[in-house]
Amino acid sequence: MIPLLSENLEGQAQSSHNACLDLVESADVVIVIIGEKQGYVTPAGLTVVEEEIGHAKKLNKRMLYFQVEATQREPGAQRADEFLSHYVNGLFRKTVESPDQLSDYLSESLSKLSSPSNSMHIPELLKRLPEVPYSWQLFMDAKPERDELAVDPLQLLNPEFSKQFKTILHADPELFSYDYGVNVSSKANRIELTQHDQNRGSTLYSSFSLESSGLTTLSTKMIGHQKSEHSFPEFTSDQFEFYASKLLKTLAHVWQSIDIHERYDRFYVEAGLQIGTLGVIGEKQIHGGTAFGNGDDLVRAFETPRLISRSNLLELSEAQRISTILFHKVTESDY
Repeated sequence: MIPLLSENLEGQAQSSHNACLDLVESADVVIVIIGEKQGYVTPAGLTVVEEEIGHAKKLNKRMLYFQVEATQREPGAQRADEFLSHYVNGLFRKTVESPDQLSDYLSESLSKLSSPSNSMHIPELLKRLPEVPYSWQLFMDAKPERDELAVDPLQLLNPEFSKQFKTILHADPELFSYDYGVNVSSKANRIELTQHDQNRGSTLYSSFSLESSGLTTLSTKMIGHQKSEHSFPEFTSDQFEFYASKLLKTLAHVWQSIDIHERYDRFYVEAGLQIGTLGVIGEKQIHGGTAFGNGDDLVRAFETPRLISRSNLLELSEAQRISTILFHKVTESDY
């Protein structure tokens, strides 16, 4: 195996952000080492390492995690460690105390991966696999518990209001990318912002809308092709948790911005998932519909909307709850 390091890159005709993610995509194995320091913090508020970890998880990359013993970690390093150390959705980690121990553990782990039973170079294997189409869409609706006019309809028509939302949607957790434009549609009782991100061989459709009643709708839809040893792509609960967390955090940030006095502190939240093509979730082969929200093809997380406090929207446990429920509903149903 050949190590891929950003330090070894020559000048690139692309951003540092894309260059780092390209390395993740090219890697057979992503090795994560977390110590005390967090490294560079991106404009989205995440560290470079956190973005790389998220990208690796989204691509289902094999990862090895080595935790360097530390009495205290900087915030970004602490977040990454907690994310990777999660008992259910994280990775089994090796804790190291010295560079020599890290070197020994790395050599041992990589030697197992390159043993004769694993001798086929992964890129060569991928070249032999067919590309299969896939699509899925995750949506979330939220409405304040208080049933009243929550947003002034005239404010929804104000261009400054749409600029405010653009700033929120581009910030952490970066539902919208900085690399693509945003389409804005404003009506008397509703504002909608959408973006099509066609980077990296797939298209990610993200949308946000807010009505004067306070009904807030967010969704993310992925369409692309995936190399697979089956005739269909595979999906994991981790993928849906990653995007569910993005939607919940964005929802919290939107209401923190437009309701600074916290008149609306609890929301009825509904979430749903649709697989738009033939695919696999867990061990189950499924046949999805072709249009989001088309009757029985839509799997809903809750029988009735779940009442969630604004502070809990930022809790990872809520995203885990939603993704786990959707995952199990799809795998256990006749979807």
